Amino acid sequence: MQQLQERVQQALQQAQVRLQQALQHMQSPQGQEALQQARDDLQQAQNNVQQAVQQLQKARKGAQEEMQERTLVIERTTIEKIPKSGGAALGSLLPPAAALLLGSGVLVYAVLRRPR
Repeated sequence: MQQLQERVQQALQQAQVRLQQALQHMQSPQGQEALQQARDDLQQAQNNVQQAVQQLQKARKGAQEEMQERTLVIERTTIEKIPKSGGAALGSLLPPAAALLLGSGVLVYAVLRRPR
């Protein structure tokens, strides 16, 4: 038990010595220079992060614009391939209509010319 108290007391004293050394170092010119260098490094890192965020936003905006452009191209292509609404084209209805008209004309002629 006594040894444990001695070890704890010794650890406490070592911690106090280290704290005093750290305080002395921070008050020394070298410590102040290290602190200023750390602040400068932090500012540079913040600037780098800000630039990266701006580049990411530009890239995202460019990707959105490209996606919109591709969507428009696909829509235009699709619209050109699909016939306009309002029914079938006149050219596709003309042959069947002519065949029905001719067939009904032949039928009427056959009925009228039939002997009674």
